[in-house]
Amino acid sequence: MSDLDILFPSVKLISVHLPKTAGTTFGKVILPKIYPQHSILYDYDFLPINTLIQEGKLTTQTRVIHGHFSIEKYRGYFNNAKRVIWLRN
Repeated sequence: MSDLDILFPSVKLISVHLPKTAGTTFGKVILPKIYPQHSILYDYDFLPINTLIQEGKLTTQTRVIHGHFSIEKYRGYFNNAKRVIWLRN
C-alpha cells in the first residue's frame, strides 16, 4: 500500500484513454452520469502525480482518473482501483 492509497482511498477507477478509442465519449458523457464532475480527474496534461496534488487536481474527493497517460504512471498507486484501458482493433 502506498501513501497515495492512504491519502486518497476514494479513487475507484483509473481509465486510460488511448486516442481514437471512444475514451472521450466515456470520459465526457458516461462518467459524469455516474460520478459528480468534481470527483473526476481528467489527466491529459502529462503532469507528475505530485504536481496534480499540489495544483489541487487530485483531491480526497477524486473517484476517477481518466485521460491520456501511460498505465505505468499509476502503477503501485491506488491498488484497490479498477483499471480500464480503451483499445481499438
